[in-house]
Amino acid sequence: MLIASLGASSSSLALDESRLWLPGSYVTHYLKLKEAALLVEELERCKVVLRGTIDLEQSSEDRPIYRILCRQENNKTYNEMVDGSTMETLTTRVVVEDKLSAEELEQKRLEEEKRLAEELKLQKLNAWSQCAEVLNKKVALMDAVEWIGDYPPEPDEFADGNGLFTVNFNAKDVYQQALKYRATCRTLNEDVQLRIKKRVDPEIPPSKAP
Repeated sequence: MLIASLGASSSSLALDESRLWLPGSYVTHYLKLKEAALLVEELERCKVVLRGTIDLEQSSEDRPIYRILCRQENNKTYNEMVDGSTMETLTTRVVVEDKLSAEELEQKRLEEEKRLAEELKLQKLNAWSQCAEVLNKKVALMDAVEWIGDYPPEPDEFADGNGLFTVNFNAKDVYQQALKYRATCRTLNEDVQLRIKKRVDPEIPPSKAP
């Protein structure tokens, strides 16, 4: 079954009612048949209605089925079946978007915001994981490594899946002397640029006695 939109027909020809035919005992269905033909003619798929009638095999007393022969843009023909009780096309399903209420629109907006936030969070974690892999190899031989602040850190910059991260950490040398470092890491797609430098923390002035 095809899905098509219902819009203005590109055919320049109006419906030729002489192409509509019904058995004598079904003449009371003429207006419905005409309505079905006009409905089908508005389908984007149907360029010209060639013939229209009732399909006696598929019809029932309370549910007539109309068969409309159409020519498509490629000049091939097909039968569009129309439910006479609902006036819905059965061969080409017309998709009609439901109008959402203000509350539903707001709910959709919040859901989209949540989805985008989760996607951004995952992208940041993926970028940091690239940095963490390289950084962990660099500090593997250091002793008593202690990460300072948030870990994993929030990026200082982030765009298009790439980020710039800064993380402070302490360690000890072979003589157990305390060392302070700052690592900056930038991801560029699959490339990782890492720099580790000694860190000098700002001095905190002593508090004045009251």
